Amino acid sequence: MKGAEQDTERAVSLLLRQGWPGQGQQGRGCQAARPGYLPGGQEGPACPPHGAPTHSAPGFPGAAALLEDEEQVRSPASLRSWPHHHREGEQLHLQELHYSHLILATGSDGPFPGKFNKVIDMESAIQTYEDMVKEIEKSERILVVGGGAAGVEMAAEIKTEYPNKEVTLIHSKIALADVELLASVRQEVKLILLRKGVRLLLSERISNVEDLTTNQFQKDMVVRTEKGTEVVTDMVVMCTGIKINSSAYAAAFGDKMASNGALKVNKHLQLEGYENIYAIGDCADLEEPKMAYHAGLHANIAVTNIINSLTHKPLKTYTPGSLTFLLSMGRNDGVGQVKGYYVGRLLVTIAKSRDLFVSKSWKTMGQTMPS
Repeated sequence: MKGAEQDTERAVSLLLRQGWPGQGQQGRGCQAARPGYLPGGQEGPACPPHGAPTHSAPGFPGAAALLEDEEQVRSPASLRSWPHHHREGEQLHLQELHYSHLILATGSDGPFPGKFNKVIDMESAIQTYEDMVKEIEKSERILVVGGGAAGVEMAAEIKTEYPNKEVTLIHSKIALADVELLASVRQEVKLILLRKGVRLLLSERISNVEDLTTNQFQKDMVVRTEKGTEVVTDMVVMCTGIKINSSAYAAAFGDKMASNGALKVNKHLQLEGYENIYAIGDCADLEEPKMAYHAGLHANIAVTNIINSLTHKPLKTYTPGSLTFLLSMGRNDGVGQVKGYYVGRLLVTIAKSRDLFVSKSWKTMGQTMPS
């Protein structure tokens, strides 16, 4: 299912709503469970359109390479990769790929369950999330750490599905959700959580993080804050933000990186100083929230510009616009803004909260959603 963290804990949220049948039941709300559902990662829509080339081929001048974080740029004309299917035990077989155009889409990393960056098969990934739901079910007291988009959605999701559980949200700032949001949206987020019965500890930081077991049931854990507050809980869920995956390109393009590791791009999403290299999604240094929605917009611009550069047409520009941002606060609630205008519970529930864009994601990837 933000960007980065902004797309938010989709798999756990879906599973909380009764899980997958057989393998539980999936769906925010009334969606039936399907093994084909996967956690909605931040960078999902950043993939090339169905059928587009993803690596350069000899004699095909229009080919583009899509760089994932496990691959490493060696020069402006080649990259080194170690595909998973080439692994033999612990040995890695390196392969050098040459390209005429390169799209860097390495995304970001962060704490599970908001991010799932392990190299793993689909069934194992699903099982990992199902296992976490079982841990939640065993816990009577749950602490969510971090009050950004991921944290507030997670806290609301748990409290909606398990109203009798004690859910506490701790956040280092006074205001909840992302700073780019309207003040009215952020205030409504707080009110929704309070109406659901979530306990809020604001302007507090945990002082004993290293002593805590996360995402697992452990009865009577004591969480301490820098102000001396103590919270006794049975489970800790971390929703504390993201880190740009820069290791793949740091050696080659270190001078093009912003302080957070993202790549500096021009208005065409080209890496500064390069006409044939693009950065999209979380790893692009743009003044906007890290969201899959934005990554999808970036992908459209980058692919179009590669085609236009080969056909001698003008390049398209990307300008961050008025923010559209929807927060699902459980299956039956939500708040957000569309192009800078406040939208409330009814519209957000219909647009996002009921299925978390699952059907839309299948369509975006050119696939038919299982029935």
